[in-house]
Amino acid sequence: MAVRAPLPANPLASVDAVLARMTELLTEFERNGDPRAVFLRSYRIITTRVRDQVATTHFTDAVWLAALDVEFARAYFDALEGYEAGRPIPRCWQLAFDLAKAGRTSVIADLMLGMNAHIFHDLPIAVFRLGLGQQGRDVRQKDYTLVDELLALKIDEVQTAICRHYSFALWLLDRAGHATDELFTDRGLRAARALGWQNAVRLIDAPNDAVRQPVLLELDTLACAAGAPFQSGPLAEPNWFTRMSRRLDRQLARWFWPKPDS
Repeated sequence: MAVRAPLPANPLASVDAVLARMTELLTEFERNGDPRAVFLRSYRIITTRVRDQVATTHFTDAVWLAALDVEFARAYFDALEGYEAGRPIPRCWQLAFDLAKAGRTSVIADLMLGMNAHIFHDLPIAVFRLGLGQQGRDVRQKDYTLVDELLALKIDEVQTAICRHYSFALWLLDRAGHATDELFTDRGLRAARALGWQNAVRLIDAPNDAVRQPVLLELDTLACAAGAPFQSGPLAEPNWFTRMSRRLDRQLARWFWPKPDS
C-alpha cells in the first residue's frame, strides 16, 4: 500500500471539491431512490460542519486535517466507483452496498453500515496513507482527537436530518428515548475514532507490506462484523415488505416535515 502525498494534485484535492462531489452523488441517489443517500447525507453534513469550524478551532495544523478529510473521502468515492464498475472493493463496503441495492436494509442500517465501514476501515488507512509528516505523532493525535469535539456537536443535527428526510419511525424512537445504535453517540464515535487512530499507528509502524497486510484484513473483518446485526430483523423479511415499509416511513416523514432542510 503506497503512502500518498499530503496534498495530492487532483480534482478531490480540497474539501470544497469533496463536498461538491458529495452533492452531485446525493442528488443522483435521491433521484433514483437509492438507499445509499442516507449515509451520504449524514457524511456531507459532518464534512460541511467540520470544514466550517476548522477556521475557528485552534488546531496545530489545519492543513493536515483538511488533507486527511480529502484522503478519507477518497476512500468512500473509490469504493462507490469500484462497486459500480464491478471491481473488487473492501468487503465491508461490498456488504453495505449489496444490502442497500437488494432493498433489504432499514434507514438506520444504511446509516450504520456506512459509518462502520468508513470509520473502522477507511479512517486508519487514510491516516496511514497521508502520513504524519514533520509534526510528529503526538501533535497529529492531538488535532485528530480535537475533531471529536466538533463531531460531538453534530450528532443531533445529523440524526434530525435523517429523520426529516427518510424516517418518521426513527424520530419516534428518538423521542421515546431509544438509542439507535451505540456507535451513533458521542461516546461511541469517540471510541470508534480512538480505535481508528490505534490501527493507523499499527499500519504506520509496520515495517513492510507483508506485516501490514494482516492488519488491513483485520480492519475489513472488524467493519463487516460491526455491520452483522443489521443483517437480521428487517433484512430477513422479503424485500418487497422492507421496500414498502421504507416508502411509507419516508412519506410520513415528508408529511410531518413538508419541506425538510437540505
